[in-house]
Amino acid sequence: METKAKRRKALDLQIEARKEAIIQAAIQEFIENGIDNSKISDIAKRAEVGTITVYRYFENKPTLVIECATKLWDSETEKLRPLLFPEGF
Repeated sequence: METKAKRRKALDLQIEARKEAIIQAAIQEFIENGIDNSKISDIAKRAEVGTITVYRYFENKPTLVIECATKLWDSETEKLRPLLFPEGF
């Protein structure tokens, strides 16, 4: 693999890891304090990133809330998939 491509892949992985950290921090903050009482600055602190970094990945708080809800929905449906679609279905 070319050096430039390796660097790009490493950067992409870092970006995804940071975005995931923000989402997980936001989920915890929303669970503990509620969506209305959670601040982007508190989410950033929990994710160990700057507030501006959160806004770099998510345009605003409602966008982050939707992303978190989607993440939770996906994880819950994955748990149900074996019950709904048994092996050999």
